[in-house]
Amino acid sequence: MFRKLAPLDGIFLAAAAGFFALRIFLGRILGVYFAADQHYDDALMIVYADFHGHFAATNAPFNELLLKDLGYPIFLNLVKITGLQYTDALACLWLLAAVSSVVLFARATGVSNRIIWLAIFVFVLFSPIAFDSWGGTRLYRNALLTPLYFIVLNAAAILFVLHMKNLPLEPKKFLAFQILLGLIFTLTFYVKEDGAWLLAVLAAVTIICGGKILMAAKLAVEDKLRHLTILILPLIIFFAGTSVYKAVNYKFFGVYEINIRGGGETGKFIQSVYKIQSDNRTGKIWAPADAVAKAFDASETLRANPKLREAVFHTPWFGLDIYANPIKGDFLGWVLLTAVKDSGLCHSAAEQEEFFKKVNAEIDAAFENGTLQRDSKFQLVSSMGGRSALEILKLAKIVLKEYAMHVALYKYEPGAWDMRSMPQSPEVAEIVAAASQLTNIDLTKPNEHAGAVNFFVRILFIIFALVQTVLFFAAITGTYKTAAQFFHKKTFSLPALIAAGCFLLAIVYALAIAWFSEFISPSELRNAAVKFYSVGLVPMLASFEIFGAYLFHVSLKFKR
Repeated sequence: MFRKLAPLDGIFLAAAAGFFALRIFLGRILGVYFAADQHYDDALMIVYADFHGHFAATNAPFNELLLKDLGYPIFLNLVKITGLQYTDALACLWLLAAVSSVVLFARATGVSNRIIWLAIFVFVLFSPIAFDSWGGTRLYRNALLTPLYFIVLNAAAILFVLHMKNLPLEPKKFLAFQILLGLIFTLTFYVKEDGAWLLAVLAAVTIICGGKILMAAKLAVEDKLRHLTILILPLIIFFAGTSVYKAVNYKFFGVYEINIRGGGETGKFIQSVYKIQSDNRTGKIWAPADAVAKAFDASETLRANPKLREAVFHTPWFGLDIYANPIKGDFLGWVLLTAVKDSGLCHSAAEQEEFFKKVNAEIDAAFENGTLQRDSKFQLVSSMGGRSALEILKLAKIVLKEYAMHVALYKYEPGAWDMRSMPQSPEVAEIVAAASQLTNIDLTKPNEHAGAVNFFVRILFIIFALVQTVLFFAAITGTYKTAAQFFHKKTFSLPALIAAGCFLLAIVYALAIAWFSEFISPSELRNAAVKFYSVGLVPMLASFEIFGAYLFHVSLKFKR
């Protein structure tokens, strides 16, 4: 598939190996930040990782079994099976992220300068998010997401570049590449519940490359069909994997869904509430009490279950009164799952889904006959509340904050942490013991190097903040100049297309994160949450900075 690049000299390989060894060492002395008392987050992933207990439904009540996806627990089990330390496994993923970034740059630009390659390699391998307490060293799924996003986005971009350059693709290597991409993409998608944007990126690249193949005059029909079949393999693997995942859940839980907090019939009901007209809906309150009341009044099935209504309107999540303390953000999902269990309405996930299937049919009918009015506000996606144009504009402040966080490293905190500061209840101790087995790291052992390594990481943050800020503004200038040249002379540039694509994708992604996270308070918690949720920006901004800075350099040479 890939033509051989110029031979790598020994000095370059030795330097790359040395930096990787340093990365392994730094990951080990940083250790793991494990918030073992976070029942619905960090601890839940450890509980899910016990697949025998999870699928036997002995580890958690039914309303906690299908809350989140299993990608991260699968990764934890792979770490346990291989015997690798968890920090080493993450470092290996970052190695793949760095290598794929170098390959993408070399393929797109044709640059073979080893010093530039090494600079890109180090720039990605030591990405500061990996050393941040919430985004990198925390024993939670976000630590896995960023390197996987790098790998998937880089692989998709490499695929795009190879097709745009009409390079010959060796069938066996192309097949192996696509199978690997399909497996990694599927794992990445199911690490978290918001992977639709990544699927859209892969689908778009596949369609563009497929169109290029169809228009290739020199290829025979048979060759086109073979190439297209291999091209769509990642999507086939993803949809096949999704079907298997749903089938497994159906076998053990009676629900042909991935999760029932934001998906399935329960998720559909929540989305319907977000669509019901309410003057009280804001950017922070997606499910105002009057909209919830209208949903209950419009459904005969809900009206027949007053205990559920009581449990929702007097939920412990919001001070026992959702009129006085409105449900914020996406918390209607959590409120509903708790209310269903506390009201004694259902005793299994299957019963819950069947119940809300009836409710949804009645809600749909109420929309059709005019009993329920639809909200006129714009929804970015159906799983988030609508906003007016003015409310959308107000998100600019959070979007800018996201950029400041991941470019200038605003609010980044070194991630070395001492487990001794965690309150040790019997339940927490049990979770810590299970996590130690999964990670092949004794998490009860004090991190005696925490202070010293955090000092080193702060220096790393300062260096990267300066470098990334310079690269970011150079990238804006370089991309703008190249775009202006394109409109003037109609000259095509793959690096410019990649830079512009990353920049635009980053804006949409940052807007979605801002949309989701505005409800979180107080402001300090929101800052941490915004950084936590927006880790997907890191690979987009890194690629934009790399390719944009290259374009800036080219524009300077062109001037001379």
